[in-house]
Amino acid sequence: KKRKSYLPPSLEILNKETDKNSRFSDLRDLALFILEANGFPSPTIAKVNNRHLIGRVVFLIIPGLELADFGIPEDTEKITSCELTTIPEQLTFFKQHFDKFLMVNSPGDRNSLYPLIKAFTSVPYTKKQKNKKVKELESKTLVLPDLLMTHQDFLENDYPVHPLVLNVPQDQIKPITEGWVDTTPFEHEGSHTFSLDCEMCQTATGKVLTRISLINFDEETLLDEFVKPEDEIVDYLTQYSGITEELLKNVTTSLKDIQDKICKIISADDILIGHSIENDLNVLKIRHPRIIDTSLIFEHPRGPPFKSSLKYLAKQYLDKTIQNGSHDSVEDAKTCLDLVKLKLVNNALLGKVIDGESLFKILGDSGRKAVVLDNLKIQNDHKKYLACSNDDEVVDSILEKAADTDLIVAKFKDLESSLGWDKIPSTQELEENQSTYTDKTQAFEDLNNRLEKIYKGIPGNTAIILTSG
Repeated sequence: KKRKSYLPPSLEILNKETDKNSRFSDLRDLALFILEANGFPSPTIAKVNNRHLIGRVVFLIIPGLELADFGIPEDTEKITSCELTTIPEQLTFFKQHFDKFLMVNSPGDRNSLYPLIKAFTSVPYTKKQKNKKVKELESKTLVLPDLLMTHQDFLENDYPVHPLVLNVPQDQIKPITEGWVDTTPFEHEGSHTFSLDCEMCQTATGKVLTRISLINFDEETLLDEFVKPEDEIVDYLTQYSGITEELLKNVTTSLKDIQDKICKIISADDILIGHSIENDLNVLKIRHPRIIDTSLIFEHPRGPPFKSSLKYLAKQYLDKTIQNGSHDSVEDAKTCLDLVKLKLVNNALLGKVIDGESLFKILGDSGRKAVVLDNLKIQNDHKKYLACSNDDEVVDSILEKAADTDLIVAKFKDLESSLGWDKIPSTQELEENQSTYTDKTQAFEDLNNRLEKIYKGIPGNTAIILTSG
């Protein structure tokens, strides 16, 4: 007889003696408990046997699976038995691997339902935790170094990584390539804090620098120059950049000229401020290690990966209207600096959204890694959120990520599409990639094949949690 600790891991759904359905958040808490996230107690919905043997969790959201598909009347409000007795014949994967189910309430309030992925990745504070966090932040005064981006911020927000970024893994630092420069440490008088903003135009090969503005902490303009790109401009993007063909007509300043000037002004020990300036630094082809990004220190109300625009932050916190028409890079640089100064004279609570913690942070604190696979392209793309244009891409991404990711949250789309539930595609590209079905039969067969492919392709001892959404 095997000792219990030598038996394979397993999940057992618990029959709860209550009139209330389980909550969607119970599924998230189950996943966090399996992964031994800090502070998460035993789940109330399932018993986890030998969780130390479970290597990862794959959480699949499959909108379009309905109660009626499993022989349960649609008007059922409470399930007393969790035995899964009726299964569509095409879904052999369910017959082989599931014998019980759990009915959970969708996340939301009286007026609306919350997006499932947002609900899954946001772990709300208790009232006690929230009050404690607010008091901690209110009592904390800030200095500039407190606002600096971490090495994780660099990696997650597509910033070029300077070799002097603190604590960054060496394998994440790429050798300097032709045309790029690194800021270097040197002693100099005057300001050691600067704010930067750039304007760009479009060429056949991508966006290029056409104006740069740099100010110091006293809001003195040190640089405000137009730049002539090497490649031909195909779109001046005037309504956003304020740049016209006439403005650049007699300009001879090159990108290299600007790089030389910046590297003579800014030491690698100095602080550079800006709003989502990963794009600016990439067109400047400059790497710098000490950066304050106002899009990160003033959090979006909906949490990451969303980021507030500089225009919104200026109005919300400075009662200032900017970008009325085209952008002005000097004005934008000053606005970023004003936002940072506002943080310094207030406290750490300003700009914080105290609703809870990100699932990514909770897992990160436990040395774990998570990724979300969805068909929606997130603005200001985030390393933890990967856009997939169809369900086959979702499957391929799961198999690619499974080896080095502890939690994969993935949403399928095709079954939902077969029911016409998604009438507003997010982009034309996604619309072209979506499958079309005349009924559920073929959709079920394709779903079953994808689930089988995932099951066979991921490492053993993976917990698979599946919800209909």
